[in-house]
Amino acid sequence: MRSRAKKICLSAALAALISCVCSKAQESGSTFVFEYGVEWGYTATVFRSSYLNYISPQTGSRVDGRDAKASFKSNGLIKAYAGVELGRYWNADLFAGYCGIYEGRNMIPVSLRVSLFPKGRGHGSMKIFAEGGVNFGTTFRSKAVPYARIGFGGRIELARRVSGDWTVSASATLDHPAEMQDDINHRKVDESMLLKSDVIYAGITLSMSLNFK
Repeated sequence: MRSRAKKICLSAALAALISCVCSKAQESGSTFVFEYGVEWGYTATVFRSSYLNYISPQTGSRVDGRDAKASFKSNGLIKAYAGVELGRYWNADLFAGYCGIYEGRNMIPVSLRVSLFPKGRGHGSMKIFAEGGVNFGTTFRSKAVPYARIGFGGRIELARRVSGDWTVSASATLDHPAEMQDDINHRKVDESMLLKSDVIYAGITLSMSLNFK
């Protein structure tokens, strides 16, 4: 029930954000232009924080394990997206794809990104953006987990209806893996013994995209 409530709250927040951006665009007399494209990039996961609570198979008692450390892991991402240009300054796009967030941990992200071009969209223009959504696991028992991403970038016009974007961003994912390694007590904890598992991954992403309209 708690997981379902989180999903409902997240969906409501995304819907409110879309409504707000669209209403601002309508107030300024902006036109809506459909766009779509593909994004790919490299993510350096640089920090990992974990908390787990489980039943010790040796003693039957509850054990707490906490760990926070800098931890460098290389991952990739590829996403397709579709959305709208809202006048000269705003974009709202829905993304879906495949990405890695840590060693041996791959996810299917679905997210909404809102971008602002402070000086208007065009060749050489800069942008800032915020993105939020959920990462779905690649197995049926995996839980959907929230993630957020913020960053900046620029645009290069390649043709009349084709452009390329580059972005630099920071991201964070809250994960709940079904199995974990207790690095403090040096043991692997399987799902049957695990009571609670929270892992936060933070990373920096460099990406490119091709946009069509």
